[in-house]
Amino acid sequence: MKKQIINCILEGDCLEKLKLIEKDSIDLIYLDPPFFTEKTHSLKNRERTKKFSFDDIWGSDKG
Repeated sequence: MKKQIINCILEGDCLEKLKLIEKDSIDLIYLDPPFFTEKTHSLKNRERTKKFSFDDIWGSDKG
């Protein structure tokens, strides 16, 4: 019998991680938008001593 994993978070390239998941075994997939805003997003921690940011800039939506 195969070991069942419950409440597991997989981080990484979704196309690669999907290969690790058995068919019909997913109850929830969570995505954290915003996506493709073409902006740089930033925030500070509660103490306002560290700043975190990421670029949501993909160039072009024309493939």
